[in-house]
Amino acid sequence: MQNTLLLDRTAWDLVLDANGDIAMASLPYSIAQDVASAIKTFIGECWYDTSQGVPYVTNR
Repeated sequence: MQNTLLLDRTAWDLVLDANGDIAMASLPYSIAQDVASAIKTFIGECWYDTSQGVPYVTNR
């Protein structure tokens, strides 16, 4: 099982749980959130792997 930090659906920012800790997303929502994060990433945007992302803008 993959760990996914829970993000606020509106602000797309981290969420804290009732104890004040960073909340974790659970299945099946965690999969949907991971997919949404992937399609919101432009190619070259990830500093750790610039080949990741969607090429929204291309030269024709």
